[in-house]
Amino acid sequence: NVAPYLGECLDSVIQQSLTDIEIICIDDCSTDDSLQLLQKYAVSDSRIRILCNDKNRDVSATRNRGIREAVGKYIFFMDSDDTFFSNNALESLYDVAIRSSRCCLGAYC
Repeated sequence: NVAPYLGECLDSVIQQSLTDIEIICIDDCSTDDSLQLLQKYAVSDSRIRILCNDKNRDVSATRNRGIREAVGKYIFFMDSDDTFFSNNALESLYDVAIRSSRCCLGAYC
């Protein structure tokens, strides 16, 4: 039930400088217009995948479902009320992850 925030949140993800991303949105049995808004965005952006929980679950169960469904190497969680997100945030995080994995080679740095 985050329809008032969802559009701004999705816009900030869609506008990221890192474009090779999978956007998994999980509707946790919302009773407002959140699902309809997600569907509207998914029509215009093929990176968006919508999953719907069969019953309301806690945030951990919902995130674990997202992890199971994700195909990428790295995962970033964003809550729908996290509306301020700089356009290069994911690219910056990705760059740090790449540098860290090259540096450490599985060891602690």
